[in-house]
Amino acid sequence: MPFSEIAGDLSAVGGIPIYGAITAGLLIAGRLNDAVTLVLSFILIYAFVILVRSLWFRPRPKPERYTNLITKFDANSFISIHAARAAILAVFIWTRTDNVLLGVFAALLAVIVASLRVHLRRHYPSDVVAGLVIGTIALYAADAIAVFFV
Repeated sequence: MPFSEIAGDLSAVGGIPIYGAITAGLLIAGRLNDAVTLVLSFILIYAFVILVRSLWFRPRPKPERYTNLITKFDANSFISIHAARAAILAVFIWTRTDNVLLGVFAALLAVIVASLRVHLRRHYPSDVVAGLVIGTIALYAADAIAVFFV
């Protein structure tokens, strides 16, 4: 299996299906506050990224054609939403477990996801760094907001 296929598969850790599965698992486990925190984090990063991408267009390292506003949004490189979601999950796991190895593994996985987004030529290094920072801030903000919903 070529490395680019493995990279694409591993980069999916920052994808919506993994994020959704973890959120659903939290709901099933009765951890409503944690599920709300992840949903709010998701909303916060998308709101912020939509705002930034609406104001500034940066083509991806491997440029994509676009024909309308929605495809232009997807063709925009800055900020990496995959990196932001991976950071949210990493910080979430880090802050909710007493298992240091699990926390380190989650943080390392977020950095790997971010690095793979650069390797796959979907983002520049600054895009993924911004995503990691925005994701971390979003989780802490969502934690503060979640208390009003649960």
